[in-house]
Amino acid sequence: YRARVNSSDVETGDEEESSSSSSWLADIEQSSWCVDLSFRERMLGFGTCVIAGYMLSFGSFWRIRDLIVGDPYPLVLHTTVGNLLTWAGSFFLVGPTAQWKRLWDDNRVAATKAYLASITLIFAIILIHPPGPEALYLFLLLIVQQLAMAWYCLSYIPFGQETVKSYVGRFLAFTGGESAGGANDLHLSYMPAPN
Repeated sequence: YRARVNSSDVETGDEEESSSSSSWLADIEQSSWCVDLSFRERMLGFGTCVIAGYMLSFGSFWRIRDLIVGDPYPLVLHTTVGNLLTWAGSFFLVGPTAQWKRLWDDNRVAATKAYLASITLIFAIILIHPPGPEALYLFLLLIVQQLAMAWYCLSYIPFGQETVKSYVGRFLAFTGGESAGGANDLHLSYMPAPN
């Protein structure tokens, strides 16, 4: 039995549509990909993808021993597929078209490019086997992939990216490194205590 969202189930009043169009629930209801799925089915699809993706990604870290002995493929491949599966879960929430558009928002575009480039390069290295330290290449790309995913997720948390930028700026200023020069940076200098 498949429940369907009928046009009569979706509220279309002018004042209600304008206030709810910015919410993610309205995006779900208006997404052409999700129209045939009930809210419960969408949540089940999202939850299944996210749980399976996290299990695959985090479970792959048990394969770190394989990476150390020179076989990076199990760790990198399982983590990458797990991340893709987790990301695909968001398609159930807003639909693939809306999700693709959100990838290219100003505060997400850098993370999106880094994430997609790292995944593309990981699969290219796995298929082509370039000369050089292949395990090192894959491990560094995996780190880039994880950082890009974290930065992307922070874009959905109010002030998430700004807070991290501020803390990194403070850390760099405290350790003597160069800061990004943001307005929230804390500039510290070390002065020895007088004798």
